[in-house]
Amino acid sequence: MHRPSLKAFTLIELLIVVAIIAILAAIAVPNFLEAQTRAKTSRAKNDMRVYATALEAYYIDFNGYPPCSTFGIPGRGVNVNAKIVLERLSTPVAYLTSGIMPNPFRATERITNATSREQADSPSFARITGAELALPEYQSYLYQSANDGGRTAFDGITGAASFPAGSSKAHVWFLHSPGPSNRYHNLGGVLANSTRSTADSDNNLSQTVKLIYDPSNGTVSFGAIWRVGGNSNSEYGYFVSQAVATQR
Repeated sequence: MHRPSLKAFTLIELLIVVAIIAILAAIAVPNFLEAQTRAKTSRAKNDMRVYATALEAYYIDFNGYPPCSTFGIPGRGVNVNAKIVLERLSTPVAYLTSGIMPNPFRATERITNATSREQADSPSFARITGAELALPEYQSYLYQSANDGGRTAFDGITGAASFPAGSSKAHVWFLHSPGPSNRYHNLGGVLANSTRSTADSDNNLSQTVKLIYDPSNGTVSFGAIWRVGGNSNSEYGYFVSQAVATQR
């Protein structure tokens, strides 16, 4: 009696199929991750444009931008008694539906160096604590506002007594996302040490440019995503505004 032969893949054929799948995955996965990063970058920049529109509308009504907290957090943060910051954009006048928008990039570290030059040349890092990461404010965009005298922060409660208080009108603002590197910069160090009065201005500008995310350096590369509005010629944070302009 003739028995039909059984047909099946050989071990070599199976290994070839597995190898082909592995090669395709090795090509596709990095491209997918890169596309995901580019999409997050576009979303962060678009969110900042939305913030910019709301901040300019706020300025028209109040002749100044919202004051900021000492550490750049956009809301009440760790101190429930601290005065609201970007929540002002959603209440009592609804310039935005929500003043605290989620950031597509979640920072895991902050750069602790005191000056923009130190951060650019040899950054030192500290892990962001779990308690901080749990706060909605730390999952949003950092915000600073200023006049030529420095940050227009709320003094006292937020510990910003050395800076102009909230009654001092802000005429420039800064928004900051950690970008694909997931590292926040020391905003005080970057802004306070990048004024027009700083010596060696050309080198200062070149160092500040290094702190700004540039996809031409690699999709996931050092640098944060910034947006500046208001008086870009302000003394305070001058080189940041100039550096941002070179990246647009």
